[in-house]
Amino acid sequence: MKWKRMKNQRKKVATRHVNTLLQLSLQIMDEHPERARRYIEMTRNIVRKHKVRLSNEQKRQFCKCCNTPLVPGKTCRVRTRNEKVSVTCLNCGNIKRHPFSREKRANRIRSSYFEKKYPGGLVCVELQHDGKVIHSIKISGDFFFYPEEKLASLETEVKGKSFSEIRQTVCSFFESEGIESPGISPEDYAELICIARSSPSRS
Repeated sequence: MKWKRMKNQRKKVATRHVNTLLQLSLQIMDEHPERARRYIEMTRNIVRKHKVRLSNEQKRQFCKCCNTPLVPGKTCRVRTRNEKVSVTCLNCGNIKRHPFSREKRANRIRSSYFEKKYPGGLVCVELQHDGKVIHSIKISGDFFFYPEEKLASLETEVKGKSFSEIRQTVCSFFESEGIESPGISPEDYAELICIARSSPSRS
């Protein structure tokens, strides 16, 4: 068990060194390209020796043939075709390809609609989002909201926020603006917006 703990500790230290070397190589590439390539070489040696797993993003930060840090427009050329990204190293000419269809689907804007009846009335929420961030929102229905003109301000406040921020954003808005909505709490509005994310679009 002691040997296993020591192995895990060495891996953690190696991972920190890998992250640091990758960052340094990108930072000094313009002024010291040879040193930057040396940092990449050291990184790959550490990875092999300690069996550290690099993320896909980290693997795309350097050329496997010449250890050049890949900076779009400076040390590499990036092109997209047939849902694939082609990265050409300008130092050795090596071409690296990887699909981007998954990222493209993840960032695709989706429409969602959800409505729910509360003691204070019916609230409808229509969203445009990418699964993480709200790009536009429309709140409508048959409910009381005072002052009425602040409903549009609430929509503006929520727009651009991630779903993890919705509860805090809505509650803070109600408190700072002195909003009254009988029969519907700020938490209800926040919950409804989050539920709407996984709902289909309005037919």
